[in-house]
Amino acid sequence: MSFPGGVDYQGAIQSPRISLAEPMLQACRADLDRQGMPLSWAGSYAMVFRVRDGQGRAWALRCFTQKVEALEARYRAYAAFYAKAPPGLKAALVPARYAAEGIRLAERPGSPWWPVILMAWAEGATLGSWVEQNRRDPGALRRLQAWLAELAEAMGSAGFAHGDLQHRNILVGDRGPILVDYDSVTVPDAPGLPATSGGLPGFRHPGGGVATPIQAHDRFAFLVLHVGLEALVQAPGLYDRWGRVEGLLFQGADFRNCEGSPLFRQLRAEPGLAPLARALESVCAGAAEQAPTLKTFLAAACGTGHPLLRPAWNASSLDRLDGLCNPRAPVLASAAAMPAAPAPGAGAAAAGAAPRSRAGRNRVLAALLLAAALGLGVPALRRHPPVATVRMALVRRDLGRFLDLRKKSLTPMIVQLDEDLEQMRSVPEEVLMAVPEPGGGEASLTAGQVRQRLAETREEARKSLVRCDELREAFDQAVAGPGLTAAQMETRLEAIPDLPSVFRARIRKELGQGSGP
Repeated sequence: MSFPGGVDYQGAIQSPRISLAEPMLQACRADLDRQGMPLSWAGSYAMVFRVRDGQGRAWALRCFTQKVEALEARYRAYAAFYAKAPPGLKAALVPARYAAEGIRLAERPGSPWWPVILMAWAEGATLGSWVEQNRRDPGALRRLQAWLAELAEAMGSAGFAHGDLQHRNILVGDRGPILVDYDSVTVPDAPGLPATSGGLPGFRHPGGGVATPIQAHDRFAFLVLHVGLEALVQAPGLYDRWGRVEGLLFQGADFRNCEGSPLFRQLRAEPGLAPLARALESVCAGAAEQAPTLKTFLAAACGTGHPLLRPAWNASSLDRLDGLCNPRAPVLASAAAMPAAPAPGAGAAAAGAAPRSRAGRNRVLAALLLAAALGLGVPALRRHPPVATVRMALVRRDLGRFLDLRKKSLTPMIVQLDEDLEQMRSVPEEVLMAVPEPGGGEASLTAGQVRQRLAETREEARKSLVRCDELREAFDQAVAGPGLTAAQMETRLEAIPDLPSVFRARIRKELGQGSGP
């Protein structure tokens, strides 16, 4: 069967009830461009349209312009694999279904039915676009690098190969990379499927081609992606000269002549990139089918295995944690800017009102005393002079706001540290890693040392989160004792070991003004 090469399918997509065979597709509508034509993306073998079903769900409809070897067998094997894929790998894939009778060209009388692939629409930017947008953000590039390393491991463990990994067939979503275009995949239950593409030159081994094992295509592409991302982290300016061509940085000519390549020459000149550049040159000089896994490549690149991977956390996490949790460090600006408690008789003005009558002042005082009763407990209201009670109620209110801000910052930090620890779990204990240090520079730590530092930081953050509630309780206990004078109250508050200094100063000011015995 010959495919309708050169025909764009747009007319057929605009008449789904006539041109599409499946009932679900007949009710779909295509997303349109500014000219009112169906949005489409052209690839080597197919055009892709985004259509929406009656419930608004988006689907990718792949309509072929050329024959693809073993198309039906490949997609049926893929569908069976996807149904039982390991969760870690499945998150990077989307369901896809082959329809033998999918689309016909309504404008051609007697037009036959052509196969289509219906896939769930994956949200995300193509890897090329995503890298261009984030090329000045080393943290984002590191995260993508780690995601891809995990994906490479998951694919290898599951015996799954994509066969055409490149910057347009990998989408980057909020939770990681997503692979699309399964025209070249191979799965364990169908190992004999033929390769349909040699891959783009910028991601293909110089000796690779259709005859190269599909798994070798993937292994080399993962090396290219890792080295390219590492280069952009350490030398972002490389993108301005070599980006936006065939891939992230590399072109086919670079792999065919590594020695004479200006890009490789630049990479060799960068101390942090030279080991990776030389290792990639060595892979290019060997046989395509001998391309190593990413893990093996990184271990060989720097002897003991310095992979130049950084965990997603960095030294600024420690700095932020110190600034947030260290009782000797300055408090949060938002808390430091909170208004001080008003002097006696000025409480109403500080609250935004200005009652001039005695009755008005009494109402304000009653409200403040009620707040004190709620915040400090009724016994405190009964036993302490009203002015001291009111002042400590206001201090306690502002301390509560400060502690709420601290907890709000600590919670996502703990979540991030948990994610970083999980990411580091698969890294061998002895692997060396480049870790940013406070004030700039890097330290070389083993993965075990990095994990220990992360765990210690996580525990410090957890204790600080718990301490927020303990500080509230300690404050309440300090001012709620029976028969306390203002001086005794101040002494007890001063004894709280990690009360922020700004609140210590505030307490001394408020209780030292002579509020009565």
